[in-house]
Amino acid sequence: MSLFVIRSNKRYAVRRAVSLDHPGDNCAEGLLIEISQEGCRISSLDAREFAMGQPATVEICGFGKLTATVRWAHDAVMGLRFDAPLHNDVLGQLITMCRDGDEATGAIRSYGT
Repeated sequence: MSLFVIRSNKRYAVRRAVSLDHPGDNCAEGLLIEISQEGCRISSLDAREFAMGQPATVEICGFGKLTATVRWAHDAVMGLRFDAPLHNDVLGQLITMCRDGDEATGAIRSYGT
């Protein structure tokens, strides 16, 4: 049996180093692997505890910071919902940067999910 999920926003596969600030702890490091207008998925998180509903700030290497809320977290992977949806132009810039950027700014050229 297959499960069909309807999503409100298209998701894009990317690969970019990120830092994640959250209350009560130091910065966590991870890898941005998916992004949409309203949120993102981060993998390869170091051993930190994240709770659903917790506020977080994502710093995308070479881009800047986005505020978000933790939607789910398990097995070193987490989903975040941005506090404000990304404008189409900003989303396009992020996708291009995360796919085609250079190693000096944290981009990893071979990617896939």
